[in-house]
Amino acid sequence: MGHVRGYLGILWRTGALRGTQPKDAFSVVCDMPAKSEGDIRLSTLTCRVEIAPAGSSEFVFLLIQIRLQSRAISMAAA
Repeated sequence: MGHVRGYLGILWRTGALRGTQPKDAFSVVCDMPAKSEGDIRLSTLTCRVEIAPAGSSEFVFLLIQIRLQSRAISMAAA
């Protein structure tokens, strides 16, 4: 989450996002409110990102999902 906020902060400072403060330009949520039971079972990190691009009067919403670990498959010897 820190990497996403850092990157968006750079975009804001360079003028790619509108707003007088970073909180007006973007938001990132990657914690329990953004996680469903299925996400927890599948070890998936879900981040909801909202950005305010410069030159646009609308917000853009992104949903980023990252699988944190692969599921191990065990095979029984026959």
